[in-house]
Amino acid sequence: TGLLFRIAPVSRKNTCDIEIVNAGHPHPLYFDEKSSEITEIVYKHPDEQYGMIGIKGLGVSFPVTQIKSNVNDIFVLFTDGLIEAHDNTKEQFGIERVKKIVKANKNASAQNILDAINKGFTTFLDGEPVHDDITVIVAKRKKASDFIEEL
Repeated sequence: TGLLFRIAPVSRKNTCDIEIVNAGHPHPLYFDEKSSEITEIVYKHPDEQYGMIGIKGLGVSFPVTQIKSNVNDIFVLFTDGLIEAHDNTKEQFGIERVKKIVKANKNASAQNILDAINKGFTTFLDGEPVHDDITVIVAKRKKASDFIEEL
């Protein structure tokens, strides 16, 4: 699986266009700061998205999804090990728990949101072993003018 994000330069209005290509990865989450809504980033026509990376002769189609991102928007990328992990009753951690944690911590830094996801995950599992790899990335847009580009 794989995700590819291409981030355009920031405009004078502090927005930027982000192109996302998903090659069989769990749908990333997008928190839109202006609407306070969190959604899964899903291509509009799922039947046009197919194939597997690295298999010779197999056709692939990974179309681009575009988002206009604003300051304080949040992106959460993760492997399926996060949402498919289960407690001792076999209930999965699930995408809805991740969404609730992100919304509850929307004003926090990306690191603090990641820490909240980790804490919620650990609390949920309550000592149950994890059977899959887990990777989580949290990215939060900041004002471009707050940073000086390093050469």
